[in-house]
Amino acid sequence: MKNLYLIGFLFCTYTSYTQVCPGLTGANLLGAKGTFSAPFITVKTNTGANTCLDNGTATFRPVGNVGNALVGCATAGNLLPCSNYTYTSASGGLGPEGRYSILKTIGDASGGNCIKGDWRGSDHTGNGGYFMAVNGAPSSSTSPIFYQIKSIPVCSNTTYQFSAWVINLLPSTSGSATPGSEPNISFRINGTTIIANSGPIAYNNTATWVLVGGSFTTGATQTTVDLEVLNATVSAGGNDLGLDDINLSVCDALVNVTGQSTIVGELNCVGFNTTLTGKITDVIDAHNWYVWQKSTDGGTAYVNVTTPTTGIFASNTIIKNFVTPVLTAADNGTIYRMIAATTEAGLTNPECKYYNDYMIRLAPLATCITAPVSLLYFNGNVVNSNAVLSWATSTEFNNAYFDVEKSNNGIDFVKVGTLATKNNFSNIQQTYTLTDVTFSNTTSKAVYYRLKQVDIDGRAKYYNVVKLTRTPSQVFSVNAYPNPVVNNLQLNINALTSNQYNVKIINSQGKVMQTSTSYLSKGNNTITINNILHYAADVYMVTVINTATLETTVQKVHKY
Repeated sequence: MKNLYLIGFLFCTYTSYTQVCPGLTGANLLGAKGTFSAPFITVKTNTGANTCLDNGTATFRPVGNVGNALVGCATAGNLLPCSNYTYTSASGGLGPEGRYSILKTIGDASGGNCIKGDWRGSDHTGNGGYFMAVNGAPSSSTSPIFYQIKSIPVCSNTTYQFSAWVINLLPSTSGSATPGSEPNISFRINGTTIIANSGPIAYNNTATWVLVGGSFTTGATQTTVDLEVLNATVSAGGNDLGLDDINLSVCDALVNVTGQSTIVGELNCVGFNTTLTGKITDVIDAHNWYVWQKSTDGGTAYVNVTTPTTGIFASNTIIKNFVTPVLTAADNGTIYRMIAATTEAGLTNPECKYYNDYMIRLAPLATCITAPVSLLYFNGNVVNSNAVLSWATSTEFNNAYFDVEKSNNGIDFVKVGTLATKNNFSNIQQTYTLTDVTFSNTTSKAVYYRLKQVDIDGRAKYYNVVKLTRTPSQVFSVNAYPNPVVNNLQLNINALTSNQYNVKIINSQGKVMQTSTSYLSKGNNTITINNILHYAADVYMVTVINTATLETTVQKVHKY
């Protein structure tokens, strides 16, 4: 199940990358099969006399260096990778065209492995796993499919991102490293090309991984897809590449639910209705099916309280209200939620739906009659890996301060911050914001926040609970200025971690105009990009990548 509260921007590339999912993406559907790692890849334990591949006497031939072949082509529906190329684990085995091997490393600064002594490269993941080393055969004379995986389960009417890391294994100092012989690959889903080609993967003295990818949308009745990676180079010389970290993931949508009582802010009173507002945000306008559900056992089981139906997107958003029945004392703790999917069937499939919920919390009768504070709302959002809590009041009388409390289980709460009242006697709207910087350090997936209001005489009241979900990746922020730019461009980068960051300027045709690498400290940093004066008028993509986490942020910059 997918319970999401934040849309960010995900672009991952060292050289060039096609924008595919403007929002967050789901988990990699290929798992270890895409990273060439255990338990899918096992060590080839019997390499015969060719101990020069894995005898452990050098960094480029470690013990366990060779993995077994990809053998999933024989049977349809088994979700196993395979190749139309010939597997080898022999000394010199990667010399002929149309061969591949599964290796941890094939060569480094200390030397080359005997399977192909002039190649250089190691697995991209960096976790001791394997990658696929390929001697590309001319695509005009040999089957171009050097990697494929069949019958991957998918949701219908859903947009997916496909990407893979590619490396040119032949150093630029090689005599075979000639223009036009660089590796160049394309991706195909169910026989339809989603990226015509990656473009030439350049020769480098130091082996460099490059991320390429694209997107596709499944059909109304589609439940599986077949994926193929093809060689798009006709040259026999050169055309030597590695493939790793293949990723197939869904482009996520977002659902948010808020509730508003007509009596006391977001607390609810017996004898009144509560209006719930559900908001679906989807940059591809696909998740248009929705239904409201109700749980009376704390979220263990839900039943539909409306009929599944469709909405119409306006500016990538669908907003729908649900009015609860008149509340009774028995409704305290009842959970309402809105779920969204691309099809009606997807509303019942945990892997194809997105949702958010709202819990009914009944206020004491005395509070419903008179309250020192009238709360308009109490909301939470995730911004740059921090939880940002905001609320507003319409009236405040005898109010002293507000506490924001936090819980990892929704039961036990601790205070994370206090804000004093802005006006102790006010009948105009007052707004408050508190940031919890410890949110990203929380180990639980769901984090709960509640608002406590304290009178000047010490009496206190609690308002609604907000649940935030920690996402797999919180993307750092980049602000480029001036925009439009004339010559020098300033980048203000709010880094989530201290690390090396790559910066690339890419024109609208995908050409990399310049690159740089900088070490950034956690927090705000400023980088100056010079020499843009002579660039042609165009829209340029400024791409910033955290080299450790591969989190990427892209800014559009205009040059007139």
